[in-house]
Amino acid sequence: MGTRSVMAGFLISSRRSRFRSGSVTVGANVIGLIKRSNLTIEAADSNTVVQLVDPDTNAHALSIYVAANDRVSLPVPAGTYRVCLIEGRKWHGARRYFGPNTSYETVASLIEFTPTMGHVIDLHRRPGGNLETRMMGSRPAPL
Repeated sequence: MGTRSVMAGFLISSRRSRFRSGSVTVGANVIGLIKRSNLTIEAADSNTVVQLVDPDTNAHALSIYVAANDRVSLPVPAGTYRVCLIEGRKWHGARRYFGPNTSYETVASLIEFTPTMGHVIDLHRRPGGNLETRMMGSRPAPL
């Protein structure tokens, strides 16, 4: 398990290509934002796409792909976000995510990122964990 630091950038992917751990997609509404925070994601046994979504407009801000059992650290735009977790084993592309066995969850509370306060999200499920999630009512938009 390695740690990667990545800078936000565009990622264009076809069904046949595979995201590398730490790959990032950025919503057009976030390009050029100056204030940044930090996010570290520790994946468990599933590949994961972590999405930051504006809770007021439902606009996609950022998506980060993290390979199973990997750790990725990156700068994120400062703001308050709904965090969506999309998990699975085999990548089926930006529209189908991990195919029919994809798990879609949303973190129950909004998460605030400020220039002085970032977050670590550890996706290893454990009794007494402090990241409450709920199943998503609908699939997220394609990447």
